[in-house]
Amino acid sequence: MLVIIQLTGSCFAATLGLDAENLNASEASDTYESNSVLRDLDFSNRTLAGVLALYQRNNVSLVYSSALVDSDMVVRINPSDNSIVKRLQEALAHFNLALEYTPQLTSWQVVRAQQVNRFMRLRATNLPAAFAELDIGPYSYRANKNGEVFLPSALIDTSYPILVRYSNSDAVIINSETLATETTLYFDSPVDTKLEEVWVTASRFVVGEKNKSSRRALSAEEFNAMPLRGGDPVQVVNNLPGVASLGFSARPHIRGGEADDVLIVFDGIELIDPFHLKDFNSLLSGLNSSVVDQVEVYTGGYSVQYGRKMSGVINIATKDNDDENELNWNFITSSAKLTGASKGGVLSWVATGRRGNLQDIVELSNEDIGSPKFSDFSGKLVWKIDDGISLDIGALNIRDDIKLSLLDGDEGEVASSLYHSNYSWLRLRQVKGTFLQSLTYTAVELENNRNGYVNEPNNPDESVGNLADIRDFNIDRIQYDASYSPSEKHLFKTGAILEYANGKYNYRATASLGELAGFLGQSRQIDVAVDTSLSRIDTGAYLSYQYLPRSWFSSELGLRWDRQDMTNNSEGSIDTSTNSYSTNDSHRQFSPRINSRFQIGSDTALYMNLGRYYQVSGINDLDVTKQKTHFYPAQKSDQLILGVEYYLTSNLQWKSEIYKKKIANPTPRAESLYSSYSLLPEISADYIYLTPDSAEAFGVDTFLKYENLKGDSRWFGHTWSDTTDSFDGVNVARQWDQKHSISLGMAGRFLGLSYFAQAAWHSGWRTTSVKPVLVLGEDNLAEHRNDSEVSDFFSFDAKISKEWNKNDYSVIAYLEVYNLTRHTNAGAYELELTALDELNHFSSQRERESLLPITPIFGVSLRF
Repeated sequence: MLVIIQLTGSCFAATLGLDAENLNASEASDTYESNSVLRDLDFSNRTLAGVLALYQRNNVSLVYSSALVDSDMVVRINPSDNSIVKRLQEALAHFNLALEYTPQLTSWQVVRAQQVNRFMRLRATNLPAAFAELDIGPYSYRANKNGEVFLPSALIDTSYPILVRYSNSDAVIINSETLATETTLYFDSPVDTKLEEVWVTASRFVVGEKNKSSRRALSAEEFNAMPLRGGDPVQVVNNLPGVASLGFSARPHIRGGEADDVLIVFDGIELIDPFHLKDFNSLLSGLNSSVVDQVEVYTGGYSVQYGRKMSGVINIATKDNDDENELNWNFITSSAKLTGASKGGVLSWVATGRRGNLQDIVELSNEDIGSPKFSDFSGKLVWKIDDGISLDIGALNIRDDIKLSLLDGDEGEVASSLYHSNYSWLRLRQVKGTFLQSLTYTAVELENNRNGYVNEPNNPDESVGNLADIRDFNIDRIQYDASYSPSEKHLFKTGAILEYANGKYNYRATASLGELAGFLGQSRQIDVAVDTSLSRIDTGAYLSYQYLPRSWFSSELGLRWDRQDMTNNSEGSIDTSTNSYSTNDSHRQFSPRINSRFQIGSDTALYMNLGRYYQVSGINDLDVTKQKTHFYPAQKSDQLILGVEYYLTSNLQWKSEIYKKKIANPTPRAESLYSSYSLLPEISADYIYLTPDSAEAFGVDTFLKYENLKGDSRWFGHTWSDTTDSFDGVNVARQWDQKHSISLGMAGRFLGLSYFAQAAWHSGWRTTSVKPVLVLGEDNLAEHRNDSEVSDFFSFDAKISKEWNKNDYSVIAYLEVYNLTRHTNAGAYELELTALDELNHFSSQRERESLLPITPIFGVSLRF
């Protein structure tokens, strides 16, 4: 049933305005009133954060916290007042916010309104008032189970009509006479009904504008100020506790896991290896930060809605209501973003394209290195079909055409990689009160064509060989997700997935390896030829229940179920393994998880996460380098996290977590013991195959962060960890095991500049020791694998940026400098052997493979 109620009274704008007694605020307000851009600005359908950004760009001294201003806040009306400051106050009032002038800072601050809201109750004789929906002018609210609604004080005593919907009745308009006898509204005294959203999940970081839902978060100002190589949002992860990184690759190791153990989600779509130069240490991802609204990172303990990966989740959400165009250029990439919308906002769209600039730099400096060309594109069209119903049409394309060479005359390595991944999706979404559901269809095409050769005939530590690696995959996926909250204490989430994938592998490798292979117990010759095609069907479902019985306790129970049905379509003989799936096989996994959080007072919280996580090999994970034509079974990881967070002051937060992960039946993997940065590792002499029985990771993360109202922040992080594989009861450190890591940083604004500076140190990654003189047939280097460390890593990175605003556009110039102190960091040690005699005696010498030297990157952005 529809009920229309007309509230009479003065316009709410009259209740807003500057404090007449605050002369400094009045004078500050007068300085902006001549700005015609802000006076004529149409607020309608702009995000509140976008409006505040426009004020800042037009030289209004304004600070606000992303904990108060959420990117979902959309201003639905255009304020009627002519005063620039009062217009902003009018918009803020709809979100229980206000402006407060601070003379000491000579700036305005967005704060919570002193009179937070008023209390309205629906009284009905024959109408179900519980959970009724109210539309007051352009704004929507929902009653609780008692029929109570909490409204901003700015909406009380307005001339807006109130439209009340009762979900279980037909839509009928009742005239005012009937209304008076059936429903009444009354206002009680103001009460504070502030409700903070509670996240039960531990190990969660949020980077971007939606910071209000997590206390362990980096502010939007920090995200914009971070030095992200090529504007890569995935690299944000490298600044977090529990992440192992050498600062060169964009792929992180989270809490002892492999780089492939991390799930990357972009706009709700699961991605597969979304990196540029993915065959050459993955320099940066194929995702453009100009469309990113927030980066949500789980380093453990995540909900059952995330499956198929067992170490972490990087969930990248794109912007809604994006109305800003951009042109960006830096030494690594050039990009453009275009946005638009139809009249009335029924249709809106955003498209961004980016190309790499590295090939231009290489051509100018040393064209013999090769030609690293890459590009990416993303776009989305949103059609608002009806109230609460929308259709998204999205696309993401990542393309590489890489040619690299490490030659000394005719000898050395040459490799090429032509890679193309294309994602297209349709998503139908519906929001009805607290019930949300979406149905998504995704089509994925992956093409990878590698080639190259190694020509080192006279070096005993090298190889002579060739490589051809052609892989093609197609994936069709249907996914349903839904959530429902019948009251403030209960939240249900459920979903299901159906995926069909098929792929073709055509792998060729010919190599004649040097004596180093003999010192590692490897075959001196490789002849591999694999032609196989496979198809599989993956299904899964999940259900979770979050319960908040008391304000001091919350919990989440979840269960996930996954199944894989596989078919091998190869012709001829197949090399099978006892620990791999057999042809036409089906396997199932059940993943229970529980999360609990205890709030002790207003400044302390304890939490616990206990769960099982499975990682399933994807269609692209077939280990053809070892002639395997079947997938390995799913890895199983049982994880426990215990944590505490404590606010020492309102601006200073301390958080610490202890975690333990036990991995059963880890997937066999291959590693390069010495030449970690080889262009063609599969035909390198030191490429060894590992089959651990189990693995374990144990560690403690500590994070301390200070942030003031101006957005200036300081932080300190420390991680101690121990990560091992087990072989027949013997524990061996994983190559990326780093015992200690420390980060210390600061970010903020000073003299009109935005700055970010961070010092990062960690103990060296593992390497394999070697004696000065080796005897072939007697010494086995593989027995000493990862028994020593490379030198400790240290890098001081900084970024400064300056923004100039003019009318409706702004220009931002920035300078990023990596490894500002010129510290020489070793990524690995390459082993060189020299024959001493004919009796199989060789001298050995390790040569350090250094990481990036001091690297400045200049860039400029135009936003309009």
